Amino acid sequence: PILTTGEHTNSRIENLNVEKINAYLSEGGVAVVPGFQGISKNGDTTTIGRGGSDASAVAIAKIFKTDSCEIYTDVDGVHSTDPNKIPLAKKIDKISYEEMLELSSLGAKVTLIAPKTLLPPSIERWPVDVSNVLDDVISDLDACYLLRMQSERHSKGLVPSLREYTKDFGLNERRCKMLPKDALILHPGPKNQGVEITAEVSIDPRSIILDQVTNGVSLRMAVLFMLLGQHETYQKDEL
Repeated sequence: PILTTGEHTNSRIENLNVEKINAYLSEGGVAVVPGFQGISKNGDTTTIGRGGSDASAVAIAKIFKTDSCEIYTDVDGVHSTDPNKIPLAKKIDKISYEEMLELSSLGAKVTLIAPKTLLPPSIERWPVDVSNVLDDVISDLDACYLLRMQSERHSKGLVPSLREYTKDFGLNERRCKMLPKDALILHPGPKNQGVEITAEVSIDPRSIILDQVTNGVSLRMAVLFMLLGQHETYQKDEL
């Protein structure tokens, strides 16, 4: 019943055919839905790729508006790569708004930490935990992904002051010591040094911010290269 879009081995969940499931549930049945695979609009069988089983479970839970979604697997969440093949793979628990739903659909436990005034109105429908107190959860983080405090947020009065925001949500040396010793510190850049993160924390051995920014430039260049159609020219020349 899972409807997908995209190519085989790397398709994405588009929707779920719930009519038969609802009919079966209304009769007191227990629905067993196979994950990881689906049907394209052309009727072709597709697979969702790595993390597809977890994504299927979360999609089904979301569509049926369940109270929770329990996933039992051989790894505890979403990692930077396959932890069964790469022992140094890091589990990611904190990520930006744009990536939050994507990682949650793959089974990661994501917690959004922010003032209530900065939370989106639709947050209750997001498959994430929410906290308004950084100190309450920081010792449990495997990765702490900070976002830049944009000036328009401050100018619109969404936070009382940058000083108060920094006091409650900034990653300083005290909070850095509360992080697990193998936790990652991330920031997409550019950062407001002294607001969401201090200079000392930026150069902490656990920080991979510089790698993020460096790789981000190459990634953006590659995306623009493909969007402009240059990859097609390159492939023709190669032939």
